[in-house]
Amino acid sequence: MSLKNLKKTTKKLGKVYTRQLKKGQKDPFRLSLQAYSPQVFAQDLNILRKEIKALKKPQISKDVNGKLRTTMPIITLSEVECIKLYKTLFNKFKRSQKKLTFNNKNKGSDGVVLGDLLYEELKTHARSKLGGGDWLIAPCKNLNSADRGVKSLFATKIAALEIANRKKNDGPYRSDDIEESFIAKRLTGFQSGHVPGGPNKGQEYRPGIGLTEYEKTQTGIQLGHGDKGQPTFAYKAEEAKKIIQEAKKLDQKDKDRLIQKIEQKEQELGISVEHKESVGLAGGIKKAYKFLLFTGQQTKENVRDQKKEVVKGTDMKNFMVDQILSDNQTKIDKTIGSLLLHRLTKRNKGVKNTSKRYRPKRLIKSNEKTTPSKTKYKVKTRRVINVGGGLQAGAFASKVIKSTKKAKQSKPITTSVSTVGSPLHLLAIFNANLEQAIRDNMGGRALHNRTGRFAGSVSVLNIIPVRGTTGTIQYTYQRDPYEVFEGQGGRDPRLLIDNTLREQAAEMALGKFTTQRV
Repeated sequence: MSLKNLKKTTKKLGKVYTRQLKKGQKDPFRLSLQAYSPQVFAQDLNILRKEIKALKKPQISKDVNGKLRTTMPIITLSEVECIKLYKTLFNKFKRSQKKLTFNNKNKGSDGVVLGDLLYEELKTHARSKLGGGDWLIAPCKNLNSADRGVKSLFATKIAALEIANRKKNDGPYRSDDIEESFIAKRLTGFQSGHVPGGPNKGQEYRPGIGLTEYEKTQTGIQLGHGDKGQPTFAYKAEEAKKIIQEAKKLDQKDKDRLIQKIEQKEQELGISVEHKESVGLAGGIKKAYKFLLFTGQQTKENVRDQKKEVVKGTDMKNFMVDQILSDNQTKIDKTIGSLLLHRLTKRNKGVKNTSKRYRPKRLIKSNEKTTPSKTKYKVKTRRVINVGGGLQAGAFASKVIKSTKKAKQSKPITTSVSTVGSPLHLLAIFNANLEQAIRDNMGGRALHNRTGRFAGSVSVLNIIPVRGTTGTIQYTYQRDPYEVFEGQGGRDPRLLIDNTLREQAAEMALGKFTTQRV
């Protein structure tokens, strides 16, 4: 594979796995996934009822200053009225999509004809995937259309009805434009305390106080693929296989080998992108397409699922960088990742590419030599012995030629970031069993494992290289409510995490390092 083609393949894979995002920038791959056509939107009304009941209750939670604050119910409308409006909007959206999108004229992202036959196929297959629940199902153009046509529209209309109801009853609740925007954004799971649009755009809802933790992370309905469908990183793995398969001048054997490794990792993580075929109208030609199912999920459940997805997604990303993009059969040759890893670390402040194995081919010279190794030979010889009477008897003896050179005793090895691979690889190793290791070390004078939330919240975020050491391991945990135990001797969560990380480091024979809570 030429260097030019290697760069092209590396660049394509880099866009999927190593793109550096600016603050507030959304992952372009996730955005493209949301726009993929066709998809199926499903909403369990039981989930919606549960969320509405929660929004109708006052809540006690901490504000941005860490003070407990009791907030008024976000909506006062009846549950029946809210569900009735949602069903009306959903069914209207469903009819509109069938008429305007699945009209036998439009085509999906992969060229499949969007018609009546495909519409019924999508609906039937979605029912088989969803299982129990009070489901509303609508095949549609994509997630973005459902966001505009159902979720955001429902939130806007409920907010308007709520404000009208408050003005009518003249109660203790706010009823201005900012309050209306606040209600709408709570229903959609919007996590900022600032008004996003209209004449009051950018204004803070509660100046100096902001949203409470409950309002920010536990209100509303969000749309996503990870609940009943597949998470985003599953589709990234699928895209990587496609890029490898389409790579020009790459031997098919190498393609098959790389794709097989990705599929083994997919099986390990329990992910798979489902492909379906639909018969088009033109001559009965079959067209393949990806089956994408997304659902409306409570924000608090979505946030919880995202944390789990981040762990698996990071695992898959590290695997791609270390095992696929940096895979090679000989030193440097046929390496897709040597260029990619160099490009990844080149502009990443604080991260150095110290491994010669993963530097671009044009930057180093091969030091491989073909010196023969010293071997021990065992030679069998036959001795002939004359016995009286002229008879001969054969006897075998072994002559062993041994090397007289003594083997050198190996010294204990301590590893650093450069010897185990990239910082990303080491980070994945730490996070793989961190939750269970934290649980094992809990109890006694340390924090006790009661709900599992603390252990599940601990995560290594970054490893900053420091000359002469393994580096600084930065980690985090759920600060609310466990931060109150910091400075309380054996109950300090930082001591528990530090001890656990050092146990893991000892198993990997890492050298000196420091830990830092961020």
